Amino acid sequence: MNSTLVRSRLRILAIALLGAFSLSLVPLLIVENFFAPATTFGVAVDRLTLLVAVDDPRAAKAGVRDGDELDVARTSYDDRLKLLSGISWPAGTAVTVSLNSPRFGSRRLVLRAFPDPLPLDPGARFELGTHVLIAILWVVIGGVLVAMRPSLMTWGFYFFCLGLHPYPSFGA
Repeated sequence: MNSTLVRSRLRILAIALLGAFSLSLVPLLIVENFFAPATTFGVAVDRLTLLVAVDDPRAAKAGVRDGDELDVARTSYDDRLKLLSGISWPAGTAVTVSLNSPRFGSRRLVLRAFPDPLPLDPGARFELGTHVLIAILWVVIGGVLVAMRPSLMTWGFYFFCLGLHPYPSFGA
């Protein structure tokens, strides 16, 4: 076999494997956001100021008040991740949060995820679908460029596409 042909086939195999690895979570996002029931903890946390806004009466009943501040030092990393990530956790998932407010002082509360009464609307589903298509197209274009003109520059661009594709992150 010709060494150029072998290199070409290995290059195509590397492109396919790297692209598949980079986009391996996209089907899970599609299934979770389109077909799985969404859940919420009943609060929205501003990621910049860490101020809490109550989205649901169940969170208010648990003791959360508008304007409470999330105490990052006293809330565990896992619970912060669950609360701030925007990912739909299974119903019943509990987070223990520490909140501070000038009016009610410092307190620890347990919030449980419950089914979201407002699942993704058609506009949000369309937006998520477009993000998924753009991510796939971005990685495929980078791979085609490497296959057509293999050089350090195109490989560098392909790795850029793999690491920084417009990944369909969706959530609060």
